[in-house]
Amino acid sequence: MSLALAFAGLVAADCSTATTQSEMNDCALAAYNEADVSLNVQWWKTLAVFRSRSVEDAERLRAAQRAWIAFRDAECDAEFPFSLGVSLDKGLNINCRTSLTLERTVRLAELELAE
Repeated sequence: MSLALAFAGLVAADCSTATTQSEMNDCALAAYNEADVSLNVQWWKTLAVFRSRSVEDAERLRAAQRAWIAFRDAECDAEFPFSLGVSLDKGLNINCRTSLTLERTVRLAELELAE
Protein backbone atom coordinates (compact mmCIF):
# COMPACT_ATOMS: atom_id res chain seq x y z
CA MET A 1 0.00 0.00 0.00
CA SER A 2 1.35 3.43 -0.87
CA LEU A 3 2.04 6.01 1.81
CA ALA A 4 -0.57 8.30 0.30
CA LEU A 5 -3.25 5.64 0.64
CA ALA A 6 -2.16 4.81 4.16
CA PHE A 7 -2.40 8.42 5.29
CA ALA A 8 -5.61 9.08 3.38
CA GLY A 9 -7.39 6.81 5.84
CA LEU A 10 -6.12 8.69 8.88
CA VAL A 11 -8.96 11.16 9.07
CA ALA A 12 -11.76 8.90 10.14
CA ALA A 13 -14.13 11.40 11.71
CA ASP A 14 -17.68 10.49 10.74
CA CYS A 15 -19.27 13.68 9.53
CA SER A 16 -22.22 11.99 7.86
CA THR A 17 -24.58 12.98 10.67
CA ALA A 18 -23.53 16.64 10.76
CA THR A 19 -26.43 18.77 9.56
CA THR A 20 -25.60 22.35 10.51
CA GLN A 21 -22.61 24.34 9.31
CA SER A 22 -21.43 24.59 12.89
CA GLU A 23 -21.49 20.78 13.25
CA MET A 24 -19.65 20.40 9.94
CA ASN A 25 -17.03 22.91 11.06
CA ASP A 26 -16.60 21.04 14.36
CA CYS A 27 -16.17 17.80 12.45
CA ALA A 28 -13.68 19.42 10.08
CA LEU A 29 -11.72 20.71 13.06
CA ALA A 30 -11.65 17.24 14.64
CA ALA A 31 -10.33 15.82 11.36
CA TYR A 32 -7.68 18.55 11.20
CA ASN A 33 -6.60 17.88 14.78
CA GLU A 34 -6.24 14.18 13.98
CA ALA A 35 -4.17 14.98 10.89
CA ASP A 36 -2.02 17.39 12.90
CA VAL A 37 -1.28 14.72 15.52
CA SER A 38 -0.22 12.33 12.75
CA LEU A 39 1.96 15.03 11.22
CA ASN A 40 3.69 15.65 14.54
CA VAL A 41 4.35 11.95 15.11
CA GLN A 42 5.86 11.67 11.64
CA TRP A 43 7.81 14.91 12.13
CA TRP A 44 9.68 13.52 15.12
CA LYS A 45 10.51 10.29 13.27
CA THR A 46 11.84 12.16 10.26
CA LEU A 47 13.74 14.66 12.39
CA ALA A 48 15.46 11.78 14.20
CA VAL A 49 16.71 10.44 10.86
CA PHE A 50 17.99 13.87 9.85
CA ARG A 51 19.66 14.34 13.25
CA SER A 52 21.47 11.04 12.79
CA ARG A 53 22.94 12.41 9.56
CA SER A 54 24.06 15.78 10.92
CA VAL A 55 23.03 18.78 12.96
CA GLU A 56 23.01 20.83 9.75
CA ASP A 57 20.59 18.46 8.02
CA ALA A 58 18.28 18.59 11.03
CA GLU A 59 18.37 22.40 11.04
CA ARG A 60 17.58 22.52 7.32
CA LEU A 61 14.61 20.21 7.88
CA ARG A 62 13.45 22.37 10.79
CA ALA A 63 13.67 25.51 8.62
CA ALA A 64 11.79 23.76 5.82
CA GLN A 65 9.04 22.70 8.23
CA ARG A 66 8.65 26.21 9.57
CA ALA A 67 8.42 27.55 6.01
CA TRP A 68 5.91 24.84 5.12
CA ILE A 69 3.67 25.74 8.10
CA ALA A 70 3.72 29.40 7.04
CA PHE A 71 2.91 28.36 3.46
CA ARG A 72 0.03 26.08 4.52
CA ASP A 73 -1.58 28.73 6.67
CA ALA A 74 -1.12 31.51 4.09
CA GLU A 75 -2.34 29.31 1.23
CA CYS A 76 -5.53 28.29 3.02
CA ASP A 77 -6.17 31.79 4.39
CA ALA A 78 -5.82 33.24 0.88
CA GLU A 79 -8.02 30.62 -0.72
CA PHE A 80 -10.66 30.46 2.03
CA PRO A 81 -10.53 33.61 4.19
CA PHE A 82 -12.95 33.47 7.07
CA SER A 83 -12.20 36.84 8.58
CA LEU A 84 -15.56 38.07 7.31
CA GLY A 85 -17.34 35.67 9.64
CA VAL A 86 -18.70 33.36 6.94
CA SER A 87 -19.07 29.99 8.64
CA LEU A 88 -18.76 28.00 5.40
CA ASP A 89 -15.38 29.61 4.69
CA LYS A 90 -14.15 28.52 8.12
CA GLY A 91 -14.93 24.89 7.32
CA LEU A 92 -13.33 25.15 3.89
CA ASN A 93 -10.23 26.75 5.42
CA ILE A 94 -9.95 23.92 7.94
CA ASN A 95 -10.43 21.31 5.21
CA CYS A 96 -7.68 22.98 3.19
CA ARG A 97 -5.31 22.80 6.16
CA THR A 98 -6.22 19.15 6.71
CA SER A 99 -5.51 18.27 3.10
CA LEU A 100 -2.15 20.02 3.04
CA THR A 101 -1.24 18.55 6.43
CA LEU A 102 -1.92 15.02 5.19
CA GLU A 103 0.18 15.69 2.09
CA ARG A 104 3.06 16.96 4.25
CA THR A 105 2.80 13.91 6.50
CA VAL A 106 3.24 11.68 3.46
CA ARG A 107 6.22 13.74 2.31
CA LEU A 108 7.89 13.54 5.72
CA ALA A 109 7.38 9.76 5.73
CA GLU A 110 8.99 9.57 2.30
CA LEU A 111 11.96 11.57 3.59
CA GLU A 112 12.28 9.27 6.59
CA LEU A 113 12.25 6.16 4.41
CA ALA A 114 14.64 7.61 1.83
CA GLU A 115 17.53 6.80 4.15
